[in-house]
Amino acid sequence: MKRLSFPDYHNIYKVLQSDFKNSQLQKIVLKLEVEFADKINCECPLAFTNGTARLHTALEALGIGVGDEVVIHPLTMAATCFSVL
Repeated sequence: MKRLSFPDYHNIYKVLQSDFKNSQLQKIVLKLEVEFADKINCECPLAFTNGTARLHTALEALGIGVGDEVVIHPLTMAATCFSVL
């Protein structure tokens, strides 16, 4: 596993100190997306604030909407259901 460099620690510190309310953090998120995309050879990376947002976006991207049936396993967390709702 690669050790974090000073710039990595500095970026993490800036994010934690901002209380996640600073629009300047967009640059850090964009940098993360680009570097991650390069690492996994992906053309369109997207960072999300949480798993619920990610699941909701996936459903939208698939064109799933009102009236569609989505089957969810009964042993799951609430975020799965909230995304569908």
